[in-house]
Amino acid sequence: MRHRLPLPSSIRSFFQRHPGLAVALGLVAITYLVVLSFLRLIQARGTVHADWGLTVAAGLSASPALIAVTAGVFWWDHRRRADMSLLTIYAAMAFLAIFLLGMGFTRPAVAPAIGPLERVTSAFQLGVIAFMAPVYCGIVVLLGFTAVHLVRKRRNVPAGPLPAAPGRARRPSHPAQRLTGFISPGRRGWAVTWSADGSIPRRVSAPTLTATADEATAAAARLYVHRPAGGGAELRLAICPGPYRRGPILEVTGRPGAFTATDPHSGRTFQGAALEDLIAAHRAAGPGGGDFMLQWTRPIAALHPPASAR
Repeated sequence: MRHRLPLPSSIRSFFQRHPGLAVALGLVAITYLVVLSFLRLIQARGTVHADWGLTVAAGLSASPALIAVTAGVFWWDHRRRADMSLLTIYAAMAFLAIFLLGMGFTRPAVAPAIGPLERVTSAFQLGVIAFMAPVYCGIVVLLGFTAVHLVRKRRNVPAGPLPAAPGRARRPSHPAQRLTGFISPGRRGWAVTWSADGSIPRRVSAPTLTATADEATAAAARLYVHRPAGGGAELRLAICPGPYRRGPILEVTGRPGAFTATDPHSGRTFQGAALEDLIAAHRAAGPGGGDFMLQWTRPIAALHPPASAR
């Protein structure tokens, strides 16, 4: 007997293979809500006895203001923290709750599931419909940009065999010539995110930067010990103490106990026994000392695999 996937799983798999169709359906649906919302606003001029113009103007201006405040919270959090703060989470949840409440409240008058349209007779109902209209417009813009991005991405994909189904795709089994580990602060210390054209180790984390770098080195050595990548393969650890923007990239040389970080543009050097010492020295150098990156590159052949991998 042939095995059949459950219907929800089949639908999800279909839209994962065709994301553009999901975006197109969402774009049509939200655009339809935009048109209906403005039609209801116009039709309400004859049923709402309050000041129609003032109510509509207040509703249309309130939602962009709320969106601007929410975006400002995200921007402020991005500028000051490496991880998402509770303030950002609460702001996102509050905006989502307001959006869902507004959609539910205006649905009978804009797009009822069953039955005729509900007449708009109160100023509050009119204001909420006006409030939701710019939100719908913003979603239309986001979906439009997403659709354009998908089209451009599809054009840039070279012709060839189709990729494997989602969930079954595998990374190349051979190690890459360059393995890069991005080390940054996390919620519980430091964490490594890998990037390479071949196979990569598992995600690594540790309470301190030195321990994280040691764990990353051991993981890279363990990856290559049974699958050599050939001469010239190297491990690069890119250490970002905070959000990196356009700061200098310092080249790290030496070994634990005698590190040197050099700024190739200014020629300034910083010494330290540990990686944490290099960060502290650069931050103490003056204003703007927090926006920088340490880049430590070593040949794979020079790494010492852990005893368990030998």
